[in-house]
Amino acid sequence: MIEVWKPVAGYEGLYEVSDLGRVRSFDRTIPTSTGLRRFMGKVLRPKAQTSGHLSVCLANAGKVLQARVHCLVAGAFIRCPEEGEEVRHRNGAPADNVATNLTYGTHAENTLDTYRHGARPTGEKNHLAKFSDEHIAKVVAARGSASSYAAGVMFGLSDGYVRELWRGEKRRHDGA
Repeated sequence: MIEVWKPVAGYEGLYEVSDLGRVRSFDRTIPTSTGLRRFMGKVLRPKAQTSGHLSVCLANAGKVLQARVHCLVAGAFIRCPEEGEEVRHRNGAPADNVATNLTYGTHAENTLDTYRHGARPTGEKNHLAKFSDEHIAKVVAARGSASSYAAGVMFGLSDGYVRELWRGEKRRHDGA
């Protein structure tokens, strides 16, 4: 597969981004207080953020911008984002910035992706969970055989929480 390079929007002639998720700079000469300084172009080494996304520093006229690589790739190879859109990783790997792995979507779609890819633990795997999936399954199974108050007393829950479980408004018995 041949790597395709396109200019970074706003940094044309300074930086390019590839469809494989790499960013490179061009050779350039910068005026300094002591004269001219020549910089050789190179492929930039991205830094991993705590979220797992990769970012690079882009400089132009003394101003430095830390840009996320997936945003640069999507802007060059997909299209410019519309208002309210953000870049989504199809496979859920935030460091995989190949153009074919990226798409645009809403914040809600991006959040749902994190659940679908298992990046956000749900059910008893969530560190804030107070009840096991087995416990929740027993409460849900009690529907119809006891009142919400009686089920709450039986399982140590409030009757309101029991009703929310029965309506599917809270954690389901399958751990989702």
